[in-house]
Amino acid sequence: MADSDIKALGRLLRDKREAMGLTLRAVAEKADVQNTSVMRIEQGQFAKPKPELLARLADTLDLSLAELYDLAGYTVATDLPSMPAYLRAKYHDLPAPARKELNTYFEKLKDKYGLNEDGPKDGEDEK
Repeated sequence: MADSDIKALGRLLRDKREAMGLTLRAVAEKADVQNTSVMRIEQGQFAKPKPELLARLADTLDLSLAELYDLAGYTVATDLPSMPAYLRAKYHDLPAPARKELNTYFEKLKDKYGLNEDGPKDGEDEK
């Protein structure tokens, strides 16, 4: 796991926790994990959190498990990461400002064409 991904994972969790108005202890209790584990991940000190821990945090904080797994270096076959996570994984050598610019452009295209975040309905993309 790259150091930048460790930090990004921590920021994502902390930002979401704070946006929800939750303390470290509250998240830990809801996720049934040690509050020191949550704190270490948020501070970028937990290099490879276990998939089960990430799953509990994703559920507690209503985050995409695929995105957390992507940042931690795991993969999920049944879910796709968000565009920022995809760009980080696929184009990790591209500077962060360029990835941000691509994501901004993608968001504009989604709005312009009325794209649904959930993707195609079952059978829609098989035609």
